[in-house]
Amino acid sequence: MQSSTSGNPPSHAPQSKKRRKLVPTVGPEMVETVLNFSGMVADINSDVPVVRSSAVQRLTVLSPLMQQLAQSKEPATVHYTAGRWKSFEEACNILQVTHDPQEHLWDRPDIDNVPPATLSPDVDSVIQRLQKTKYHKLDRSETSIRVVVELLVLDRLHNLCDSRSLEHLQLCPEVDVDLTLGDKYITGRADWLLCHDDPQCGIDSTLVAIEAKRSRDFSSADSQLATYLAAVQASRAKASKIHAIAFGITTDSNKYQFWFMDTERRLFSSVVFEWRLHKAKIITWMDKMLTEAIEASPLTTPTLQRNVSLRNWEKDFRRRQLLSSESDDSPLTDGLPFNIIVPDDSCLVGHAWYQGHKVMVIEYDDPEMSDDTDD
Repeated sequence: MQSSTSGNPPSHAPQSKKRRKLVPTVGPEMVETVLNFSGMVADINSDVPVVRSSAVQRLTVLSPLMQQLAQSKEPATVHYTAGRWKSFEEACNILQVTHDPQEHLWDRPDIDNVPPATLSPDVDSVIQRLQKTKYHKLDRSETSIRVVVELLVLDRLHNLCDSRSLEHLQLCPEVDVDLTLGDKYITGRADWLLCHDDPQCGIDSTLVAIEAKRSRDFSSADSQLATYLAAVQASRAKASKIHAIAFGITTDSNKYQFWFMDTERRLFSSVVFEWRLHKAKIITWMDKMLTEAIEASPLTTPTLQRNVSLRNWEKDFRRRQLLSSESDDSPLTDGLPFNIIVPDDSCLVGHAWYQGHKVMVIEYDDPEMSDDTDD
């Protein structure tokens, strides 16, 4: 049995700093050629044919090395970060997103006919106190702004009637997001993502992204949010989600703007609303957005009374919100492999596959069965 000469027990022996790696074998002739490379290049230009021929033969030993270098060379990748776009136009160009402020104005005429929404009394009171406190300027602190936004979003999520959903939207803060488009690599960190799976495992279950900024930085929020929406849309498309779309909100806790990216990577934006002037409308917009996001996912949809075929959800969405001027009055059940009538009292149980199609499993009371029981 060998004894330790260092005086340290084996478990406390100092770790070696040496590392090993595999390298390609280089023969002596290749080393000599590399060392004398400049001289051989001069010999190639010699006027003596024998000297030129000898130089060419000696340089042929470098052929395997040149092939290895060519194969190991990776294409150059340009790295962009969400917080350092020069402009919103640059962000859309790099992200391959289309946005025209005139053509892609996200209007919600249906909201005008909805009764004004209100916050729960407790949350409303806390937000008012934060906005009116004399101990700090809310618009100068991004942390305080995030507190207000988080209270607002959580209050609206609690207000939603999604108790029968298979999954509930989770508000996940500070999520790293990345997107690869050809030789372009874009990264960023979203303030919040609303999804029904852990975003660390992938953002394809994300439905809403939210970006909060201080008042003086609000103008840069759009380019950052565009990055996150583009990444979410691409991730959902890659995962073959029924709806490769994404919703978004930019805010400084006083100004709010709402966003939507469709399957064609067209980015729609609302006008900018101010909390002190449009508080009820902002809350209603948020409620509508969260409801639309929930209806767009089979895992979070509580009922199928409106969207029988979730594969046709976007068509219904576009028709309701005038995102397209094209008229489309075809039934929402188009594309299903069979005819289906959904009773008003139906609820979602789960999803399944039928003849290669993803379909929804619903549960409802059968009146005929009740009649048979009475007989």
